[in-house]
Amino acid sequence: MPLFTDSKRKELLVRATEIVADEVPVIPLYFYSFSIAMPKDIVYLPRLDQFTLAYNARKAK
Repeated sequence: MPLFTDSKRKELLVRATEIVADEVPVIPLYFYSFSIAMPKDIVYLPRLDQFTLAYNARKAK
């Protein structure tokens, strides 16, 4: 016989996550940034996973 049902387990996990988010200080140690250079006649939407894919580039209007 399980000690907790799935719904009770989920409720407890949500509550524990809220407590940690409220009471544990977070100090960011690293900020990620990157730069992309391209000609003015090309439009490119950069990806956050750092893959540079040709199909994301298009000719500017």
